[in-house]
Amino acid sequence: MHRRREISPWIDFFGYWQAYQLYLVLKAARMPSFVLGKQPDAQAGAWMRRFSGLEERVAGRIKRLRGEWESYGRTFDWLSRYRTLRGIWQDLSRFRERMSEAVFRSGARCLARDLGLSVEDIKQDIRNTLLTLNRRWSRLEERDPFRQLLRQDIAIACNFVVVLTGKSLDYDDPIWAPRADRQPTRWTPLIEALPFEVATTKAEFAPQAVVYLAQYNSVVAPNLKLDEGRVEQLLNVRWEASAAVRRFSLAFARLHQHYSEFQQLQNGDLVETTERTPIDFLVLCALQAERILVEAWNVAHPGNSGLPDFSSLVKTTAPDFARVLGVSDLNGFQKELAKIGRKTKLHRLEKTLADPFLEEADFGTPDPRARFLLKCLFNLAVMRNYSAHHDCLDDRLLGSPMGGKAMEALLVVVLLAIQ
Repeated sequence: MHRRREISPWIDFFGYWQAYQLYLVLKAARMPSFVLGKQPDAQAGAWMRRFSGLEERVAGRIKRLRGEWESYGRTFDWLSRYRTLRGIWQDLSRFRERMSEAVFRSGARCLARDLGLSVEDIKQDIRNTLLTLNRRWSRLEERDPFRQLLRQDIAIACNFVVVLTGKSLDYDDPIWAPRADRQPTRWTPLIEALPFEVATTKAEFAPQAVVYLAQYNSVVAPNLKLDEGRVEQLLNVRWEASAAVRRFSLAFARLHQHYSEFQQLQNGDLVETTERTPIDFLVLCALQAERILVEAWNVAHPGNSGLPDFSSLVKTTAPDFARVLGVSDLNGFQKELAKIGRKTKLHRLEKTLADPFLEEADFGTPDPRARFLLKCLFNLAVMRNYSAHHDCLDDRLLGSPMGGKAMEALLVVVLLAIQ
């Protein structure tokens, strides 16, 4: 009570996202300043005519902005609610008692149900509101705080989709993927708005991989050739289900990033202080290639509780690869395969430092497809055993055709395994 008058306390709450609207209104309301001074009357009159009605035009722009942001209200309403739910979950997990992810997912589903939102509704809002705003603001500096806040909103909104579906984010979903004809759209493709490494790795894998597949494509039948489109299809089939495929792709991408002589320095530095270790990622590629072979073996031998050693793993999966390539003499192929096991052990490598990789001419079978596959299987085994036990050829692996032979073998066997 104040002087016998009842005064109720009140407070206005604004959504965080209304800062976007305020920012745009302030920009729209900016009025140019000019001084006529001693300009001739004719020139002063021209200036006055040019700016007459400016206030009305500014008011019109602000009115249009108001209507535009009213249409965005639904998107930012559910987004702010999900941000709150997510923040509570993170705070509870960090400071108090840990809330299980299952409880959080249940809360997210309840939120979507209470708001009457389907997953497709959320995707539409992400594209029509958030990605559209991202396109409009593309002229802003990359580090502009409003652009960064918008990028965070896009990431959190996409996380809502991931939580509701229980699946990783599909950058190839037609709703936000780049158009097949590469024509511009009024919204930014998701992979450009959120270029997470795992997404760019998947997108760039096929163009990089086909560089190593020229010899493969020269010996196989036309229907078995691996161009960018076919490699992309194979990757898509196993991407979601196979961690080994994803890790192989990531190691493959980082290998090329670290090997590049033109890697951009960070923060304007003129001297690179970060160690480049491409050999580490070649080793990781070999490790993940073996895991992909194990997955292929498990598919071919369901219910088998034991795993063969690496040498047996290669020998048991090789006939399937030979059939895929159309090798004519399988018996002759397997006899040749049986002879090469001992040569991949690399027991004397530290003393000889000789190139341990073979070429097709080192195999006697007349079938070019059999010779090519034998070379790849042999070089795969060499690279795997080198990765496990040696480092004496690290510099030569990355500075000579030796590394190309290793990478060709790894890629060919991986792509055959995931078929």
